[in-house]
Amino acid sequence: MGVPFDLLTPLLVAALGALWSERAGILNIALEGQMLSGALAGVLTFHFTGNLTLALAVAVGFGAVTGLLLAWGTLDLGADPFIAALGLNLLLPALAGWVSFSLFGNLGVIRLTGNAAPVLLGVPLFLILALVLAGATQALLFHTPWGLRIRAAGTGPQLMISRGLDSRVLQRQALAISGALGALAGAFLALNLGAFVPGISAGKGWIALVALYLGMRKPLPVLAACLVLSWTEQASNLLQSFRDLPTGLVLGLPSLLTVVVFVATTAYRKGGRSKVNRPSFPVRKSDNRA
Repeated sequence: MGVPFDLLTPLLVAALGALWSERAGILNIALEGQMLSGALAGVLTFHFTGNLTLALAVAVGFGAVTGLLLAWGTLDLGADPFIAALGLNLLLPALAGWVSFSLFGNLGVIRLTGNAAPVLLGVPLFLILALVLAGATQALLFHTPWGLRIRAAGTGPQLMISRGLDSRVLQRQALAISGALGALAGAFLALNLGAFVPGISAGKGWIALVALYLGMRKPLPVLAACLVLSWTEQASNLLQSFRDLPTGLVLGLPSLLTVVVFVATTAYRKGGRSKVNRPSFPVRKSDNRA
């Protein structure tokens, strides 16, 4: 069983998006809706223009706007970030379904005719871009003053104030990046498939959040976690060919393994940290009104 590049790529990019927002102190749980809307934006742009670069750019731009919308609701209006993100998760899929059905009918399915998933030197271009984004995230977030400030905005807003910095500005930037990466992940998913289908994200935005914590909130371990979860989904797809196996169990295998691994990892960390009197889980509170 080889590496499932088509499954790994969107999951990794979405998990990187979650990493940016979480490190800034606001976990973006709107990734599911952002992936779906990014998939539609990318497919529509490619359908009408045939330009892959433009399709990806439109998806990124639309995702950044949704990230800024989430930032406006949480940082400016004082809404609970989870409630605001859940609202986007309800709004964006409904909007995407309405637009696709209104334009094309056919239950909102949009099929592409051209090749939207090029290969460079035998390697899928989307995978190369995802790996570049992982490296860029590692470099920017952990090896630049700007990245240090973003991480400080999530862990010590009072320290930011003492240095004359506004944590909300940095959190807004992180949420915009998070939304852009979430939408780009959806565009990769749909363009690789060659079609947009309502519900195409199929829970990958939520699985990306699990990959974030399984990967200890660091880009390279997140990549490893995404690879394991992608193999699990690939195995689930292969097992569907066996008629003797319960269909519901096979389809739920990725989610089941995700929950089991997540609980086991959390319990392991809790046991290890309790010996040194540390918190059992990386929970951080951010004063968004600072």
